[in-house]
Amino acid sequence: PATAGPSEMIAENTVQTWFFIVAVMVAAFVAYASESIAFRGERSGGVLGLILGALIGAVNGYLIGGSVWYYLDRWHYAIGWLGMSPQGLSATARSILTYLPLRLLAQPVLLGQSWLLLLALGLVVAWVIRR
Repeated sequence: PATAGPSEMIAENTVQTWFFIVAVMVAAFVAYASESIAFRGERSGGVLGLILGALIGAVNGYLIGGSVWYYLDRWHYAIGWLGMSPQGLSATARSILTYLPLRLLAQPVLLGQSWLLLLALGLVVAWVIRR
């Protein structure tokens, strides 16, 4: 059987990278634009509201930015024209790679299932209960 050459591998990695980056961005847009599991109480104002908003924003940024970074790393930074490459990562950046959301949430925890699946099921259950 014929094997793919370096240029075909780069082209395939580029397509996969763009596909998953666009998928993450579309999912983030749909999540922000659609109905969410909302808190039925009063909105927190003042300093507490500011702190909670910053915390939630930081978690969302970690999930979205970390997911994009995961796919960039998984396919060896195939969109190198943006100036990113594995060789250009600092020691700190390389150590952070192990804490990207898709690496952490993909760990099997219960009956061989990942945190990601359990989290998704929990959110569906919460949405059904809310209805």
